[in-house]
Amino acid sequence: MRLLVAIMAVAVVSYSASAAESQGKTAMRCQTKLVMLGDSSLEVLQKCGEPDSKETLGVIEIDGEFVNVSRYAYQPGKGLFLKILEFHNGKLFSVVDGPRQ
Repeated sequence: MRLLVAIMAVAVVSYSASAAESQGKTAMRCQTKLVMLGDSSLEVLQKCGEPDSKETLGVIEIDGEFVNVSRYAYQPGKGLFLKILEFHNGKLFSVVDGPRQ
């Protein structure tokens, strides 16, 4: 019985950690607003303002489909991680942490 309780406790902690990790990669906070995967680049600009840098990679073949890819980078402040937002065909596809500034 104790073994079962211990296994369940480990499973809950592991699930909570992975859920928190994946949640951080699906959204980004801009002051009081939240941008989420699937938002358009226009929505992100309206909520977060102009990025610190923009990069247009152009049309790239991904998994047999041609996708227009661009990236925005936001520096939220000194000592915080750079946020890199990647758009596929104008929709937010990913949010990843860059280097700490």
